[in-house]
Amino acid sequence: MELRIFLLIVVSYQTSARLELTVHPQTAKLGSNILIPCKFDVGKPVDSQFLAIIWYFQGKKILSYDDVVRTSHPRLSLNTTLTTSGVASLSLSNVQISDNGIYKCLVVYSPEQMEKEVTVDVNAQPKITIPNKVVYKDQENILNCTVTGFYPPGIDVIWLIDGKIMQNSHLGIQTQNPDETYDVNSTVTIIPKEGDKNKTFSCIVHHPTLQKSIQEDFQLIYGDQSKTNYLPLIIIGGLSVFVLLGLGVVIGVWFKRTKNRKDLTHFQMTKISHPDKLIDGVEVTLKCTALQNMSQTVFASTGREGFFMTWLENKSDNEITIPNSSHEEECEELLNIYNVTQQKDIQYAALVIKTTLTFTPRVITHKDVNLICRTKCGNKFKSEQYSCSENICAIPQFSEPIKTTLCDWGDIQFTLKLERFYPKDILIKWSCSHLYKTVNHTQTFNEDPSNFTFSVQSDCKIPGQYLKNPNCKVLVTWEHKSMDKPESKELATTDLTWKPQIIGFSTHKLPDTNQVSVKCQITNFFPDALKVTWFSKGKGSQELSDGDCYKIPNITVEKQLDKTYNCTASLVFTPNSEQNEEFFCQLEHPTVKQPLKQCSGPLNITG
Repeated sequence: MELRIFLLIVVSYQTSARLELTVHPQTAKLGSNILIPCKFDVGKPVDSQFLAIIWYFQGKKILSYDDVVRTSHPRLSLNTTLTTSGVASLSLSNVQISDNGIYKCLVVYSPEQMEKEVTVDVNAQPKITIPNKVVYKDQENILNCTVTGFYPPGIDVIWLIDGKIMQNSHLGIQTQNPDETYDVNSTVTIIPKEGDKNKTFSCIVHHPTLQKSIQEDFQLIYGDQSKTNYLPLIIIGGLSVFVLLGLGVVIGVWFKRTKNRKDLTHFQMTKISHPDKLIDGVEVTLKCTALQNMSQTVFASTGREGFFMTWLENKSDNEITIPNSSHEEECEELLNIYNVTQQKDIQYAALVIKTTLTFTPRVITHKDVNLICRTKCGNKFKSEQYSCSENICAIPQFSEPIKTTLCDWGDIQFTLKLERFYPKDILIKWSCSHLYKTVNHTQTFNEDPSNFTFSVQSDCKIPGQYLKNPNCKVLVTWEHKSMDKPESKELATTDLTWKPQIIGFSTHKLPDTNQVSVKCQITNFFPDALKVTWFSKGKGSQELSDGDCYKIPNITVEKQLDKTYNCTASLVFTPNSEQNEEFFCQLEHPTVKQPLKQCSGPLNITG
């Protein structure tokens, strides 16, 4: 049946896709059962003979379905009865921390196919234990608060005494458990007095998985100092002496064996010194050092010429020696990529070789490369290896502004595009200041075959009603292996392009009356949150209100085909024949920082 999936995928490349795919990020608690959503629409009833579904986790296939379901683990499943209804969601039971990461849903409906990635964030809430509440009066005592089973790492612990913060607390190092959750121990040192017996001590824990902090309250239990048992201390002291004696014997044996073995190894070699990561286009230098003992027996047999270091490039299990830059007759292609230096020196009765390899890493060149530094001393070799393929990365490029698009039902779609990054895994998060939580989004990836880098388009929808507040902000943050810290972009309501525009004034005399209607036509604004105020130029720019002299009808807003709004604001009054009145129309809208104000000019009244 794997052949059938292969054939469906091959055929799917032969036409453009009408297939629509919808996914949503998922958050799960450790040990829970979750459904990772993936829905598809083919625009017609689904025929299962043309359907195949494949799920990947961190780039590895974990489930496939054509006519039967195959999984890499029994905790994974797919409800096949719902696939003909457009449901390709993945069921995952007993969620573990190791399930945290990026999943990919691939749906093939021959001859079409589409894939989208979905992020699953697994977390675990901490638990508090106070292991011992017994203390001894007027002595230094240490109180312990043990916090266990939390994920992700990163936690705050504070101590209180009768509601007041204790300043001398200490948070220990977080340790990871076999299930990948973390434990940590917080301590506070006290010298309890008689008056502390009825006071309440509290250990309070803050963690991202908690909606509010948790705490454990307790009171001290005073121990009887006259009954202190010194037997455990005696036992511990005896064991310590025994361990130290044993350690001395082991060290002595090791030293004796090492001394007798000096004729077996004539040189030493350090590991390759390297940066934490290789950034595409940023020059780096790898360093390595070898040391040869200059005893007469060893040095006479090898000499300086018999002790040297070389660099090699290993690509697809094919090793090529990288030439020294002074050897012009060597491989010209590698000379254009790498620069090798080597220096020999005598230090403390030893011959020391220091070698460097300088190059500018590129994803297209180094994504499958391992670099080897090899030392030869006589007929013996030692090698150290550095993996470019595990460390090469390219920084995501933010090449164009965030795009905003009006959608049906009054939503605004924000689109972020990041380009030319490597590897593919990237974490993007959207948030809105008026939603108080991470906003769901979809991601679409593309690979550039010319340089093997990736680009991603992230689409996020925000309800337009939140943008009616001029203080609303939308924030997008992205993290990638190549970056030292996350980067972000923020858009405020005032950054939106749908700002109101006054396209003109018109004046009409109302039938059968002496009244005149001044109309101001306003167009192309979103959201529907426009405030219009009229002013009289002839009255010192006085604001006009609805009354006996002026009538200000309610504004009717109309939605246009481009999903923006238009309206016409009106002012009705009885003109004074002795004055040539002019009016200002002022607009206030969330997308503009300052009110817009435009003059009608002298009125040209038509019948």
